[in-house]
Amino acid sequence: MTFTFLYIFNRESRYPIFECLCGHLCIGEIIALTRTCRKYSGLYQYLLPKQWDIDRCLRRFVRNPTGLRSKMGETNALISGSFAIQFFERKFWPDSDLDMYVKEGEESDALRRHLVMSEGYKLEDNPDAIDHMMRNMVTIRKYTRPVAGIEHTSTKIHIIGTSDIPIQAILRGFYTTVVVNIIAWNTAYSLHPQMTFIQRKGYMQKDLNEFFSQQVAKYSARGWTIQTKLPDDHRFNHPIRGHRRIGDPYAWKIDFDVSKVEKSPVPDSVLHYSSFSIHTAPRMLRNPRSHYVVETFLYTSPALRYTYAMSCYYMRDKARDKTLLELSKLNPDDRPQRYEEILQDLNSWWKHSFVSFQKPDTWTYWDSEVPRWYDEWEWV
Repeated sequence: MTFTFLYIFNRESRYPIFECLCGHLCIGEIIALTRTCRKYSGLYQYLLPKQWDIDRCLRRFVRNPTGLRSKMGETNALISGSFAIQFFERKFWPDSDLDMYVKEGEESDALRRHLVMSEGYKLEDNPDAIDHMMRNMVTIRKYTRPVAGIEHTSTKIHIIGTSDIPIQAILRGFYTTVVVNIIAWNTAYSLHPQMTFIQRKGYMQKDLNEFFSQQVAKYSARGWTIQTKLPDDHRFNHPIRGHRRIGDPYAWKIDFDVSKVEKSPVPDSVLHYSSFSIHTAPRMLRNPRSHYVVETFLYTSPALRYTYAMSCYYMRDKARDKTLLELSKLNPDDRPQRYEEILQDLNSWWKHSFVSFQKPDTWTYWDSEVPRWYDEWEWV
């Protein structure tokens, strides 16, 4: 009897063989298989909940993965670093830990309490943390828990406190495109999937120093080719595009099962439409090597309920117009003091010490319009 590939690679009649083979295929090979015939066209979608199971990956660190994801949604925490790469790669690195990014303050305190009270972790001294601090990172706290049945072995979770929303610290602080992968409570994003997981290439986003050089060497040993930048920075179909957002069509996005997870109070669009720009850093005489620079700025507005990471001023201008609209709807006696002066500086007036203004209950927030504003800007 002749066994064809279609006969062996059959999830209905040969599932153990099918599952084993799929576990050894990289994402590029899975995509290639979906293009061979109609039978395999839905292979990737079929494999998603099984091969990219976030709760199974998190069980290495916590007993209750859905509880941790609920707390992530509550505190707007993000997972990044090596754990996120392993999730997308479907790999396991025994010496890796879990890095969680959360705004320092109430959100950080709530997440750390959860690890201690619900998961049995203990805070440890981390004297080297200051040497590993990156841009917009305030603290790095290490939590450990012994692994049952294995002596002198423990799992490690780093809680990295950020000065503001964690996505800004990740975008501005990371040193190479390989590690710019993000896991939220309900979705995972890889921002450079083709380069990272198909071509297995990475490009520098920082000058090399002693710490970054060690990290680059680590990922080189794991199979990535790390370069400073592409030789031709203006060629057609450049894989590093000047303006991006977290959930744009160039990102690899995986939605998780949230049936047992408490919904975050912050809408998905706040992260999904966080935007950033990438450009080449100028060469300096003292440092002739060049690399890419990621830029994004924090934006808050009276017209928006939430804080955003932004790289385009179009949405800022839209929010300014909506602020003017809301102010103009108020009775003159209800408007903030020095109203005429405020009209000259609508982008930052509420930050001034002389402004004492309480928004009324009738004030409208325009966060639901952010996706449409961004789509408009993309077409401008």
